[in-house]
Amino acid sequence: MITKFKIFENIHNKSIYYKDLKDLVIGDYVIMKPENLYSNDFIYFIENNAGQIVNIMPPALFSVKYENIPTEITSFFKYADETKFNEKYFDIDEIVFMSKNKSDCELFLATKKYNL
Repeated sequence: MITKFKIFENIHNKSIYYKDLKDLVIGDYVIMKPENLYSNDFIYFIENNAGQIVNIMPPALFSVKYENIPTEITSFFKYADETKFNEKYFDIDEIVFMSKNKSDCELFLATKKYNL
């Protein structure tokens, strides 16, 4: 009897999705996992919604814009000048998934939700 094993790709390995900050492009969509201590509501929102990259600041920071932010967590998105309430800066190490298409991010979130 011959047994065949199929090697499955680990989708949680960050190196699959990006290599460096230079691979990020303004307009790409990302799923993030915040490393700093925030409220549970903020972490849940960030981990379960796709954001769009709107600014890149080398060597490792970039700004992500979100839509439909609940009012309870808008204070986490305020800038020093308090003009942009839907953007947040993240480090490149906080990326879980990135794509040029928002639909790819939504598919990733759906598979995560149903453990597929």
